[in-house]
Amino acid sequence: MAAAIKEYAGGDPGPMLQPIRPAVTIVKRGHGDTLSKAIDENVKLVVERLKRSPEFAAMVKDGELKIVGARYDLATGRVRVFN
Repeated sequence: MAAAIKEYAGGDPGPMLQPIRPAVTIVKRGHGDTLSKAIDENVKLVVERLKRSPEFAAMVKDGELKIVGARYDLATGRVRVFN
């Protein structure tokens, strides 16, 4: 994520960073800790993308599957769950 933020102002972020660039774009508009916010936003975007995917959309709609995003903090060992 830090590399995506660093390359944000540049040109093509390359194939490895392209999937997380939307999260960086969203948080760059605001203030505060860009890295932390970009990580959180990326989790949220991935959850939404999975919920809409052809493989999971019907199961999510029928209540058979719940997709939940989470972020693990290495320093504290805590997991923050996104609803």
